[in-house]
Amino acid sequence: MSHAHLIFNPAAGRGAARRIKDRVARAFQQHGWTIDVYETARPGHVVDLAAVAAAAGATHVVAVGGDGTAHEVANGLIAAASAAAFGIVPAGSGNDFAKLAGVYRHDPERAVGRLVTASVRRFDAGRVLREYFINSLGFGFGPAVVHLRNSMPGLRGFLSYLVPILRAFGTFAPPRFEVRAAEWAEQGNLMMLEVCNGTTAGGSYRFRPGTISAGAPARDARHARDHAGGRDFSDHGAHGALVRRPAAAPSRR
Repeated sequence: MSHAHLIFNPAAGRGAARRIKDRVARAFQQHGWTIDVYETARPGHVVDLAAVAAAAGATHVVAVGGDGTAHEVANGLIAAASAAAFGIVPAGSGNDFAKLAGVYRHDPERAVGRLVTASVRRFDAGRVLREYFINSLGFGFGPAVVHLRNSMPGLRGFLSYLVPILRAFGTFAPPRFEVRAAEWAEQGNLMMLEVCNGTTAGGSYRFRPGTISAGAPARDARHARDHAGGRDFSDHGAHGALVRRPAAAPSRR
């Protein structure tokens, strides 16, 4: 009998994950799966719960939440060197990683049905210092919008992204970067820089328009330097790279 460890973030999607908790558990059981259910109690708790699941010998770990929940579950599993298959039932505001996983805009029953019949595929994870990202890594305007959005908990849906974008745009000063890839290099004041595994960030903003499969790596921007802080950062996929944090904190998803 197949077994899944479910990690719920009740705060995801302004409470959406809490509202679908019973539906997700019931859907797995209706497919003949047994489950262990974990619920987060504090910020950062998801990483710890993923590590607990890994230590318990989990073969399937499913995040129920948004991109932040997926990010933390992935970090917990990678840190534990777990071989567990990782899936997500989307219940966040943006659900960008759900596109990569093939369950975007799926209701709980449909998402679970997809997960229990899916084949396991590998995908890259990037690294910044000791932290990994699975969908995208942003510098510049993107993180400024994220930080502002986090200070506006009353907004929901598309407005929770649009309003912070409009507010941040008026005061944001583009930092100076040097970006180098295998085929090109660029230097100057950049509004934003995204290193993408998936196709979108912030919900529906398409930073990498082409279709990407779960096995296709992100290799577009290899290395960049923030001239204001004099620090380097790089993408880290299957082949590895040293990463140093820039002066302005990036956003990881």
